[in-house]
Amino acid sequence: MGSHHIASVCSFALSVCIGNVLAAPPAVSLNTGSYLADGITSVAVTLNPLNSSRAYSFNLQFGASFDDLTFLDIDTEGSDQPGTFGVFDASGTLVASAQSRGSGPDVPPSPGNRNAHQISFGTSWRPSVGNGLPYWGQEGDIPAGLYYVIVAMAGSTFSNGWTVVAPPVGIPTFVSLNFNSNCRKTIPAGYATAPSPTNDADFGVATFETPSEMVLTLCDRQVAWVRLSLTNNIPTLGVLDARDGVTPLRDVTYLDISQENSDVPVAWNMAFYKWDGSLANATSVSYAGAGFNSNPGGGDGPWGGGGSFAQLSYGTASSRGPSFLTSGQTNAGFPFANQNGATLPADQYYIAITTGDAKFHPTRFGAINKGTGCHTLHLTFRTNNRGPSGGCPSDLNGDKKVDDADFIEFCKGYQNYTDLLGDLDANGIVDDDDFLIFSGAYDAFICP
Repeated sequence: MGSHHIASVCSFALSVCIGNVLAAPPAVSLNTGSYLADGITSVAVTLNPLNSSRAYSFNLQFGASFDDLTFLDIDTEGSDQPGTFGVFDASGTLVASAQSRGSGPDVPPSPGNRNAHQISFGTSWRPSVGNGLPYWGQEGDIPAGLYYVIVAMAGSTFSNGWTVVAPPVGIPTFVSLNFNSNCRKTIPAGYATAPSPTNDADFGVATFETPSEMVLTLCDRQVAWVRLSLTNNIPTLGVLDARDGVTPLRDVTYLDISQENSDVPVAWNMAFYKWDGSLANATSVSYAGAGFNSNPGGGDGPWGGGGSFAQLSYGTASSRGPSFLTSGQTNAGFPFANQNGATLPADQYYIAITTGDAKFHPTRFGAINKGTGCHTLHLTFRTNNRGPSGGCPSDLNGDKKVDDADFIEFCKGYQNYTDLLGDLDANGIVDDDDFLIFSGAYDAFICP
């Protein structure tokens, strides 16, 4: 039997199949020298009726790695119309398809693909563009090597074999394909600024008297961030009212964070980061169990019904008992007994919540969510932290005086601008008006 060659034209002539071997599509190389350059690389892509998709190639000298603090971000910000793209390895296997979670008219991710599209590999985190999501390394790590990017209009689908099914293009359309990388390791990952709380999930100054529950929806690969401010060290003991030097003030001895009433068939994880982006301490991560995170049993919190809850507990107070069971759970978690540390400094903290298998870096607010689907989170905190004194809002730690300790915490809210910490005139922002209020109280020192 004579040999015969089978040729088939794959979608939009992007790949040619000869026998069982797929040839890579003709592609424009984006390398500078042998590798994709560090920093920002942008290419103007023109799609038209004859070319509804285009291919580009690049080489990574080193992989984009969560642990190595290297990253690769690709997006279509600045395009005429929403464009999308798929990333393929040298064998034609689809590595990832871009998601419509960049800037645009919708709250990302855009259900109608109307926002700019993005992909992010490696370490966290780079700030968002406009109302888009930050670049968190949502797609995980990617090794060194040769890759292809195929660009098409939003609504396209990608599959193995460098294959794209793209909608027709009526008139020439410009798509901006943008890369940001440090995979040559010539530039550092840089300073990671504090993340914005998800849907304004800011508890402000955490006190026993404030409402203690926050409800959020967490969807595919998003990290939910919740902010709260602890204005006293844990523990703070034996402090007297500064106005008379005699009256004892309430001791501050614990902080507990739990997830009761959250969706039950979900594996929840949680990490507790300080204002500088580092974990509060080495034990400030709570992993889900129930078959996730290499843990066949439960996590720290109650579990059963196909999932498990995370929880964190700090302080020196006697045990507060376990969290109550949410409907569907069968097993109690650990009691809140300070197992995550006896001490905790006054600071502004960020709680990262993820689902599924968890990955948390000890610095740079380094949380990645590998979970899928949309789930409802109920986050509850309990603490006996003292909040601002009545009639003296600048006294953030409630010791009846306005001193350097209050100033340090005020500055953290002032730097964030949109923050409940330091919002002394209660208008939703921390600006120079708040600074003037604080300065007057600081000068007076003792609360009236």
